[in-house]
Amino acid sequence: AGGWTNSALLQASGRGGFVMKVVAVRGICILAGIATADAHMSGEAFRKVGHHIYAQNLTWFGEGGIENQTVVGLLQELLAPGEELHLRYVPKPQPELSVSLDGKSFTPVPAEFNHANYVPCVSLRNSDVSVQLEDLGASQHDTSSEGRKLMQDRIWQDRRFTDCTVTCGSSEFQCHRAVLANTSTVWRTALESSFREGRDAKLRIDDAHPGVIEAVLKYAYTFEFECDDAAAALGLAHRYEMSSLVALCAQQMLEVVTTENAAKIASTLNLYREHQEVAKVWPKLKEIIGQDPSLMDAAMRQVKVWHD
Repeated sequence: AGGWTNSALLQASGRGGFVMKVVAVRGICILAGIATADAHMSGEAFRKVGHHIYAQNLTWFGEGGIENQTVVGLLQELLAPGEELHLRYVPKPQPELSVSLDGKSFTPVPAEFNHANYVPCVSLRNSDVSVQLEDLGASQHDTSSEGRKLMQDRIWQDRRFTDCTVTCGSSEFQCHRAVLANTSTVWRTALESSFREGRDAKLRIDDAHPGVIEAVLKYAYTFEFECDDAAAALGLAHRYEMSSLVALCAQQMLEVVTTENAAKIASTLNLYREHQEVAKVWPKLKEIIGQDPSLMDAAMRQVKVWHD
């Protein structure tokens, strides 16, 4: 019903082109393709400023008003729920828009490209569609990032060639000074000092559970945080000036507020409220507790009564 009222230009940061994947959820009414970056996305005008595939029957609408041109190699049929339509645009050495149903074998669209600056474009008649954009220009970077992530995981799991120790009671964690020093300026100062921590390359933390310390150390290596006590980890993250972990702990605490822990979470976040990352979530915590009478009651019941 109606026209193509939901149209948008998407952003792709890489200069190497992009792949757009459209997944049908129910009977799909969508045009997906490319349009000029300055295209006017209202009414039907967008269909004349780019190249689009009509997913209803996999036909091509081309720049300048070309309509109902079959893309050779694609079946003209309605995509079933869960099926995918992939569009790939590569600007160099020659611009090419190609289409695929399996994401592997792409069929070029016989299009002429009159502009140099195209961006992904999608137009809907309904909202039962998800669109995923993959930046081809970043694919090499993504692969490198994945490789670095695997290496960090391996360094954390394989404790050979460690050169410092973090202790907690009888628990010891063998670590690498380079990793800890680049994660925390506090740790860097301690390890570089002429005091015992620096001479012995040993850091001692006695006021936290070993499991929490291990979770914080793992985060230093992998940027993955797995801990059941985000409040305790927040204290360590704040002490050792790990701002990204402070933000992560504060956000996790915000997501698990219950009548049993509302008072503890409020007290803990209030303790570190001057930190910029905690300050960001403090208004949200007040909103969560303020809008739920049971949380408000639970938090107020934990307020201590002081006597002069």
